[in-house]
Amino acid sequence: LWQNAKEFETEMRATQHDALSPILKQADIGDNPNSAAKGVIVFASLTMPPTALKQLMIQSSDLQVPIIIRGVLPQGFPATVAAIQSLIHSEDDEVINSGMAINPLWFKQLGIQRVPAFAVIKPGACLPKQPCQDSDFDVLVGNVSLYDALATLARDGDVPNIAQQVLSRRK
Repeated sequence: LWQNAKEFETEMRATQHDALSPILKQADIGDNPNSAAKGVIVFASLTMPPTALKQLMIQSSDLQVPIIIRGVLPQGFPATVAAIQSLIHSEDDEVINSGMAINPLWFKQLGIQRVPAFAVIKPGACLPKQPCQDSDFDVLVGNVSLYDALATLARDGDVPNIAQQVLSRRK
């Protein structure tokens, strides 16, 4: 039953993608060139253990990869900003220069349900405002380093060149 449900979900995503593609290509979606999910993205949550999240931030800074969270904390936007501020400052008062953004649309577009998740997206494959095909990206979920996730995706994924290119930025 579970397998049938997953197959149905995949078929529906493909049907939705095929139906929306011609319409969205005609729509004016060029207002924000960064609205499309692309390259390598780390999906995370501020409810993750702070040490794990801080390590991901250090690694994402090293590789120039954005960290995306789904939304604000239940306590509101000021609490979310405070949580991020507490993470970007290290014990020795150095600032972690990691990019972090809120984008629930990318979570939905790539079907991300658990974090941390590491996605590598085929160039030009995922258009804004519509689901991505499963064949358009690789995703690895689990409590691993960004380096290990990218090494695994470079070795076993469908977009190894993007994963390897980002790994080559390692200092």
